[in-house]
Amino acid sequence: MLGASSGPAWDPVEGSADVLLLRHAPTRWNDHGRRQGWTDQPLTPDGRRAARAWASRPDVEFAVVVASDLQRARETAQIIAAELRLHDVVELVGLREQDQGAWTGLTKEEIKRYWPDRLRERPRRPVGGEPSEVVLLSLIH
Repeated sequence: MLGASSGPAWDPVEGSADVLLLRHAPTRWNDHGRRQGWTDQPLTPDGRRAARAWASRPDVEFAVVVASDLQRARETAQIIAAELRLHDVVELVGLREQDQGAWTGLTKEEIKRYWPDRLRERPRRPVGGEPSEVVLLSLIH
């Protein structure tokens, strides 16, 4: 999730923007250490409380809130936008996290059991998932 901090979201003279990146609030799969990838997991009640608590910080000011189209990111962004009295959340598919392919729903221990060498690779390449290069390219397009 993105947002511009204090000051204008875009300064045409300087040609830059201040950006704050936040990960979505927790889901049940986060609580259990499961790879989510593109699954559409909802936030937990604790996750919703965490998003509201984050938005109540008085030292950060936003002009816009941007999130991926996945439910957990969108819901986190909507809670924060509502708390900050911003109207809309801009959704960008390119902000999705890496598609985990066959690793989706598995824990690190389960992945090690089935594909012991794959977790050591850098960058990681989930079996049947999205290569890191594709994730990076989707961010800039």
